[in-house]
Amino acid sequence: MDVYLTWRGRHAATRQALAGMEITTPLELFVLMGGDPDQFTAEIEKEAMADLRAHGYRPENVAVRFYGPLECRWLRHDHWPEDDQWPT
Repeated sequence: MDVYLTWRGRHAATRQALAGMEITTPLELFVLMGGDPDQFTAEIEKEAMADLRAHGYRPENVAVRFYGPLECRWLRHDHWPEDDQWPT
């Protein structure tokens, strides 16, 4: 049985998965949505990037490790009410 999401349903599901995550990647979003990392393709990456943009995320170079080089991650600078359930 196939399950079809509306755009509104997809937006709500991805927002719920991203609650509490101000920094992420398209692959992490795919995994959070139940995807298998081995099935991650360029087409799926484009879809995940579109979902991240729809939620206010933007790609930025950030220091992920203390003494490591800058790496590209997707950041969200605005606070969501859903973030309050996660400790900062």
